[in-house]
Amino acid sequence: MGNWNQQFVKVLNLNKILNQLRMSDVTSRVELSKRLNLSKSTITSLISLLIESGCVEEVGRMESALGRRLTSLRLKASWKHVLVIHFDTPAFHLAILDLKGTIICERRLFFDEHQQEVTWHFISELMKKSAEALCLDANLNWESDIIGISIAIPGIIDSHAGKAWSRIIMNHSGVSIQELLMNTFKKRVLVDNDVRALSMALGREAGDETSDMVTLLVSKGVGAGIISNGKLVRGGVLGAGQIGHIKVSEEGPLCHCGQRGCLESFVANDAVIRTFSGLCKENPNLEKRALKLLSKSVLDQIEIKDIGILANLNVKEALEIIDGISINLAKVLHSIVQMLNPSKILLAGPLFDEVAHLMIPKIIQKIGQLTQAYLSANTHFQVITNYEEQIISGIANFILDEVYAPPIYRESGEQEITLTDFMSNI
Repeated sequence: MGNWNQQFVKVLNLNKILNQLRMSDVTSRVELSKRLNLSKSTITSLISLLIESGCVEEVGRMESALGRRLTSLRLKASWKHVLVIHFDTPAFHLAILDLKGTIICERRLFFDEHQQEVTWHFISELMKKSAEALCLDANLNWESDIIGISIAIPGIIDSHAGKAWSRIIMNHSGVSIQELLMNTFKKRVLVDNDVRALSMALGREAGDETSDMVTLLVSKGVGAGIISNGKLVRGGVLGAGQIGHIKVSEEGPLCHCGQRGCLESFVANDAVIRTFSGLCKENPNLEKRALKLLSKSVLDQIEIKDIGILANLNVKEALEIIDGISINLAKVLHSIVQMLNPSKILLAGPLFDEVAHLMIPKIIQKIGQLTQAYLSANTHFQVITNYEEQIISGIANFILDEVYAPPIYRESGEQEITLTDFMSNI
């Protein structure tokens, strides 16, 4: 029992050191001793193990507060890597990141989601094949260099069980994606929601542990990530932020959730494109004008960003669609402002990239009409243009947070991993 306790304490302290190095560019043994309240001899012994394993390196000298020259230490970020995947049909974005969360290489793949043979098994095999090819591009060994995988998708995701409870992806609900991917990849896999990943990344970038903000992503679906008092809000059944299925009308197109009048059925990418295509079919002159302005030959080539481009070119029908989207978003956002009182609402999605200057004033105006003036006046709106990069960063944080966490924080029954699991000398 005594030996086991000693080994546990050693692993615990090693992980604490690694976590400190994750958050620092460089540090020293003396500084680590102070931060972690460990003796200098203990730190020296543990650092020797980490250097021997290859995950920490000495990098010259740094000056202490007392003017002494100390040996600098830093995490060797290239020691191991993680694979992250953002899956949002009909595409997925793969990236390999080092232990500091820096993207080493990435690629985007598209597939026809309506093919008869497209199943989760098909997708998992395609992901693995693509991941192995990405490793080759980065001169990495799939078996030894990739220690864990994190994937994010839209919808209600039970991150504990690794299940998706939404039909927005491939019209499947209750699929144990984590189990399927772990069987395919033969590695630790985490599954979570993409807007939560985006919200986590933006929250950490803000660096404010008391921040209250909401991130809204309007893409294939519509979702929100909520940061309250610096913490990511997941909800009782891990479904916090599913605002796409708040009703904004008693009528409207049928949503994939089975209801009518959901916000998503009015403002999500496919819904907006369908609305504009319907107007074009009713008005052939509109179709001809739009295709000419966009330098496209057929209506099926029109993408969501094109609606924004047409609005910027003062095409009346596109402007009316943008106004309608703004008002419907405000109908939901005003409740968020009233209930959560966020200091910031961050907006992300391809339409915001094109026409945020048209949408935000309309959203603010409508929220002001529906919400107490003091609350609405003190809520600030900001557009996030690099949201895909931020989503990748957030997805990586899910798996990196796990591998850096000391084993004392593991949940019973979870097959969690830490960096020390990959050190052969402890």
